[in-house]
Amino acid sequence: MRSLARLMKSLGDETRLGILDILSDGEEKCVCEIKQALGMNQPCVSRHLRVMVDAGLLKSRRQGLWVYYSLREDLPDTMRSLLESVHSCLEAGAPESVKAKKPGRALKCCGIRNSRKKGHEDGSPS
Repeated sequence: MRSLARLMKSLGDETRLGILDILSDGEEKCVCEIKQALGMNQPCVSRHLRVMVDAGLLKSRRQGLWVYYSLREDLPDTMRSLLESVHSCLEAGAPESVKAKKPGRALKCCGIRNSRKKGHEDGSPS
């Protein structure tokens, strides 16, 4: 019961609904991509991401200086169904303040994007 309450509380914020919208494609995103899509500063976005990680919605992975976030694959079916319903509501007619621009993939701040530009597919430094 406590985990459901934490999940519902984590979705009770426009910014976090925007993050859910951004991550709903199943791909992991760097904080800088999420920040750009939301038009917010990094500390604020990181705080919202932490709430979502603590609620069990997201997982994070650190690579060098960058942290990447994605929806957890191992969510219980009930939570997954709830998230799919929320995403459907966002798609159907959420206010523009909740809908986020989909992040561009040409950012130069992430280690993977920088290293791929240099020819390192695995994100390792030169």
